[in-house]
Amino acid sequence: MTGPGEGGALPVNSPEAEAALAAEAMDQGDFSRALRHLARALYADPECPEYQLLFHRLMAGQADPLALLPAGSGMGLGEALLRSLLLHRLGRDAEALRLLLQLSAVQAAPQLLPRLLAWSEPAKMPAVGPGFYQRFLVSWLGRLPGVRVEGAVLDYLIPISQRAFSCWPEQAFGNLHVTFLRKAGRDREAFPVAMQLYKQFPGWGTALSLGMLHSASGSVEVAKSWYQQALSYKPEDVATRNDLADLHLDSGDFLGAAALYTEVLVRDPSDSWAITSLLFCTMMGEGRLEEESRQQLERLAAEGDERATELLRRATPCTSH
Repeated sequence: MTGPGEGGALPVNSPEAEAALAAEAMDQGDFSRALRHLARALYADPECPEYQLLFHRLMAGQADPLALLPAGSGMGLGEALLRSLLLHRLGRDAEALRLLLQLSAVQAAPQLLPRLLAWSEPAKMPAVGPGFYQRFLVSWLGRLPGVRVEGAVLDYLIPISQRAFSCWPEQAFGNLHVTFLRKAGRDREAFPVAMQLYKQFPGWGTALSLGMLHSASGSVEVAKSWYQQALSYKPEDVATRNDLADLHLDSGDFLGAAALYTEVLVRDPSDSWAITSLLFCTMMGEGRLEEESRQQLERLAAEGDERATELLRRATPCTSH
């Protein structure tokens, strides 16, 4: 799949203009050109009734409409959408869904999510296969950074992930569903799913998921216990140990945080997050190293270390330096 607008020499117009050009090309019997313009229009707004009518008109005039939309690696995103619509119209739902899921995994296209949700009927999903849904959901998860996410995309992704988890009750789908719920701030719904997962699949990932949920909801002490549980399964995981140390630091337990950052540096002496955070813990403590640690943090901040800059800003109202 190459892009929403096939025929790179053609100018890129508004969807309305592309639809008008598609209608004009159909009137002239130039179905290939009509297809290229219609692909652009429908990719921009797949639910537009006018564009849908043009699509049905174009396909109805072909003895073998799929021949106009051959599958292949060179297929543009717009053409892929048209092919999936045609496959669905022909009753080949599993093929249509596979193609639409592939299309949505390739490029962030929120406009495709309503149709994906409508087509993802629980009775039809097994024929599609779990791999397509997993790749689709993972690709979208990568596009949603941060603990909490605003926007309508989760209104579509959450029911799709829920149906996928119901269809394939596996840890991977459960973790994805919990993560989408957490990002939407729907912690009450996420907690029982996360606990169910931990009971079914006790381990680092499911324990960490519960720790992240409790942390996001403000239950810091409970979160710490789940991070410790996660580390019991994977003691060499420095990222989890850093996260647990951050919880101690954020709650003002600088001694506890320092001990954990030191454990990280035993495992990875070059871990910059732990190095910077440990300097902050030392600076916030008592003793002769306090001023020296502050100077080192200031030097790191001057060199562009974002963690050092953030910690110094946090410390400003707390210290008299």
